Amino acid sequence: MTTNPNNNRSTYFYFVAFQYFQGTGLGFANMEVPLSGPIRSLTDVRTVERMLRERDYTRALVTGFSLLRQEQRSDQPQGQR
Repeated sequence: MTTNPNNNRSTYFYFVAFQYFQGTGLGFANMEVPLSGPIRSLTDVRTVERMLRERDYTRALVTGFSLLRQEQRSDQPQGQR
């Protein structure tokens, strides 16, 4: 993902629709994907496709995405908040 100006203190949750290869043809799926930065370029989309392929979606291709929400993260352990 592209560099987040606030030191990646946010998690970006995207709805991602994609297609992938199944043994008998194409499959279509969608899921929520948490990312450490916003999707701003085709390079970022390709990163998501690599993530999907690592989850055993063969030849995954993103067909669409939408930002659902952005949540602030704390870098401190729970007991120190």
